[in-house]
Amino acid sequence: MGDGDYYHFGLRSSVMETLHKYPPKSDCTILNLQINVDGLPISKSSTSQFWPILGNIEECSRDYVFPIGVYHGKSKPSSCTESLKRFVEDFQEISENGLLFQNEMKILKLAKVLCGAPAKSFLLGVKSHNASFGCTKCTT
Repeated sequence: MGDGDYYHFGLRSSVMETLHKYPPKSDCTILNLQINVDGLPISKSSTSQFWPILGNIEECSRDYVFPIGVYHGKSKPSSCTESLKRFVEDFQEISENGLLFQNEMKILKLAKVLCGAPAKSFLLGVKSHNASFGCTKCTT
């Protein structure tokens, strides 16, 4: 994964912990997952930075952001595919098998991926937002 290290907290364990702390607002079977991926520098005097994958369940009784995984290195991860691999594997497994919470099967749905422009271009594998032809909406 480049020159850095990645720690995976696990999607299932993070979601279950969140559901126990802040149970869903209503009797719902579908849980909408929002994720956020973005880079943040540790300090101005260092090139060291974190690229966390954070999650939030829309139906929970309180807005609560939980960690899914975090990458730390001197630069952003060398590959988006490699840095999101464990998250994608976890999400696929939960999508196929569901989550059992309080004797009810819950379905986890990816509702939103929220990130800034630099992270968006990294995740989509397109030119940076400030490059020539860097707009992902335009075709000209």
